Amino acid sequence: MCHASGVCGRPYCPPVPPSYGCGQYGCHRFQARGSKNVNPLLLNNDQTWSQRLQTSFDRKPHESSVLLPTNNFRQVDNQPLIPLDEQQTLAALSPTAAELPIKGRQLQDPNEAFLGCCMDRQLPDACLKKCNFNHYNQQTVTLMYLQQDRCPINAIQEMQFCAAQGRDHRPCCMRNGITTTLAGDKCLIFCDQRPGKAFFSYIYLN
Repeated sequence: MCHASGVCGRPYCPPVPPSYGCGQYGCHRFQARGSKNVNPLLLNNDQTWSQRLQTSFDRKPHESSVLLPTNNFRQVDNQPLIPLDEQQTLAALSPTAAELPIKGRQLQDPNEAFLGCCMDRQLPDACLKKCNFNHYNQQTVTLMYLQQDRCPINAIQEMQFCAAQGRDHRPCCMRNGITTTLAGDKCLIFCDQRPGKAFFSYIYLN
């Protein structure tokens, strides 16, 4: 394509702004970790993470094959390998979500935790604006589904995971009448957002 300057070819792509990186959904903010005390790399038997495994966690939070690895550890002193428990898996996916039990005695703003998790998951600014319980609603999801929003629909499973902080809220959902709608227990899948449990599907938007 020829531009007004007379130069043909792709338009100039500006470099990534400071404090931003490139992720699977585009540019994302880096989050300061000075106050984070959760270290997902500490395992129970001196196992250490391979870089390949950490990259897999960053990209695919809901794939059970990734969340229960068997051959991606470097074994130390011939110690038997121990699979990750649920808390370690959650810490690898989102230190913000994993911190909540530790901070259980302190009041924490749910919107702050929601946003922190979305930043952990490297969502772009267009999605971060929706990582707030005042804005994450049916209208938001509908606009994303219709591609009328800059936040990609593929990011919805990340946002749902962060809204639930990677935990099982089915008892709470049932107490609040989620199963009494015409959909029955169909919507309970959104209430159980433990790692490896939930998958986003377009059938739930109908």
